Amino acid sequence: MGGKAEPNSKVVIDGKEYPVNAAGDFSADLGKKLSNGETVEVKAKDASDNLSDAATTTVPDTTAPAAPTGLAADNSGTNTVISGKAEPNSKVVIDGKEYPVNAAVTLVQT
Repeated sequence: MGGKAEPNSKVVIDGKEYPVNAAGDFSADLGKKLSNGETVEVKAKDASDNLSDAATTTVPDTTAPAAPTGLAADNSGTNTVISGKAEPNSKVVIDGKEYPVNAAVTLVQT
């Protein structure tokens, strides 16, 4: 990970110090892969060992959800009802349109 801090200082991440260059840029190899949604705290440390308040960043979710399961279509009513299970807080795409999981969706075919 990387970012900006006071030039020629250090940043502290998980107890380990990383140098900040004269332009105020730092790069830190954390030595491990972080999980989607994991939060990282970063503090700046000056030459007098004063620590800043923590700044945080969150690792973005880059993993696609699993495909929906248990799909069923019901044509007994006026419209077709499609049901199934998908990852919580995700969206499903039906006929090119996005719908939040747990939303009631009515598809009308023309």
